[in-house]
Amino acid sequence: MAKIFSLMGEILVDNTNANSAIDATTKKGKDQAKTFGEKFGDVTKTVGKVATAVVGTATAVVGGLTAMATKTAEYSGSILDASRKTSISTDMLQKLKYAGEQSGVSFEELTGSAVKFNKVFSDAATGNKANIKTFENLGIAINDSSGKARSSSDVYNDVILKLAKMGDSAEANALGNDVFGKSFANLKPLLAEGAGGIEAFKQQASDLGLVMSDTAITAGDNLGDTIDSVKASFGGIFNQLMGAIIP
Repeated sequence: MAKIFSLMGEILVDNTNANSAIDATTKKGKDQAKTFGEKFGDVTKTVGKVATAVVGTATAVVGGLTAMATKTAEYSGSILDASRKTSISTDMLQKLKYAGEQSGVSFEELTGSAVKFNKVFSDAATGNKANIKTFENLGIAINDSSGKARSSSDVYNDVILKLAKMGDSAEANALGNDVFGKSFANLKPLLAEGAGGIEAFKQQASDLGLVMSDTAITAGDNLGDTIDSVKASFGGIFNQLMGAIIP
C-alpha cells in the first residue's frame, strides 16, 4: 500500500513537473508567437512600403516612357508628313529643322518654303523655261550628268546655301522670291547665318543624335497611328457603354 502511495506521489510530482514544463512551454510559445507576429507585422509594413515604392516607381517609369513614345510618334509623323508634301528627304528636313530653329525660323515656315520650291523645281524639271532660267541664274544644275533630274533634297539644299552665300543683296532677294515666293522673307533669319553657319548647324544636329533614320521615322509614324487607333477604340467602347446606359 505504501508503495502505491509512493508511486502515486511520484506520478503526481512528475505530473506537476510536466504541467509546469507545459505551462512554461506554452507561455514561451505565446511569447514567441507574439514576437513573431510583431516581427511579421513589421516586415509586412516594410514590404508594403517597398511595394508601394516599387509600384509608384514603375508607374512613373511607364508613364514617362509612354509620354516619350507619344512625343516621338508625333515628331515622326510631322517629319514624314512634311517630307511627303515637299519631296524633301526626312534626313534633310530634320537637319534644316534644327538649323532653322537655332536661327529663329519655325519648321512650318521652312516647310512652307519647301512646298513653293518643289513646285518651281518640278516645273523646271518638266521644261518650264522661266523656272529653268531661275536655276541657271543661281548657277545650280537641276539635272545630273546623265540628264536625269536631281533629287529635290539636293537642289533645295544647294539653293539655300547659294542664297546664304550671296547675302542680303538685291540679286539674292530677286532670285529668292523667284524660287520661294512670299515665303522667302521667312527664310532670311536662316540665310543670315551664312552657308558655313547653316552647314555647322546641320552637322550639329547629326552629332547630337537629333536626326532619326528613315526606318525609325516610319516606325514612329506607325506607332502614332497605333496609339490613335487605340484611343479611338476606347472612345468607341465608351460611346457604346453610354449608349446602353442613357436610355
